[in-house]
Amino acid sequence: GPEIISMLQRPMIGQRSQTKSTELLDAAVWDVRAKQYLGTARIYVHLTALCILGLSFGMLSQPASISPLQFSLFLAAWLGYHVVAAQKLMLNKTRIRLLVLSNYLEVLGFMSEIPRDCESSLLTSAVAISSGYAIAILSADMKTTVLGQAMSMLYETWVTWERNPSTVTTCILYQILISSAILAVGGLVEFSTRSRIAMLLNSESMVASFRQMLRGLCDGEILLDSNLRVVGKAEC
Repeated sequence: GPEIISMLQRPMIGQRSQTKSTELLDAAVWDVRAKQYLGTARIYVHLTALCILGLSFGMLSQPASISPLQFSLFLAAWLGYHVVAAQKLMLNKTRIRLLVLSNYLEVLGFMSEIPRDCESSLLTSAVAISSGYAIAILSADMKTTVLGQAMSMLYETWVTWERNPSTVTTCILYQILISSAILAVGGLVEFSTRSRIAMLLNSESMVASFRQMLRGLCDGEILLDSNLRVVGKAEC
């Protein structure tokens, strides 16, 4: 009778509750990522402006050292960070992923204009590795990081194949090692962020449940912070 129906409904209720908790956690995580990207964009907009200034001086002194594509990519990066920093573009899950992927494409485009000789190989490798770590930490989204690192790995393999096909195997092993390290760092950052937010959501849920219980037992209830100040709405 009713007991059997109740027993059958419990797993469904638990599954719905788990799904709702996961959705709340994902929403909170992307809200934190949006704030993090906004804060980083406010810093990067100044850094890219300084880089554009340096490239301008380089083009005046040695026009052949800087290609128009490299200069255009820095202008595009500055424009993107400026739009975000000025909050003219509201950030959400899809837009953050598209912005991060555009950062990967800008880095690959910049690297494509660097001469592939022994003198520039160290610079190219440093740009690729440092950019990979910076973008992975900035996005803290494994799906975007995996896609970006896959694009970088394919590009490096293609360049190596064109230059010296006999070293492709070594290049692939090297790229796998670098990509694994970058993905590990990005995964740790994402795990730390999700764990911290999940802990905060659980504590807030416990406080809300306790306050609801107090409403049934007492005439009113208030929530105080560490300085004994009222937090939120006082139900009394």
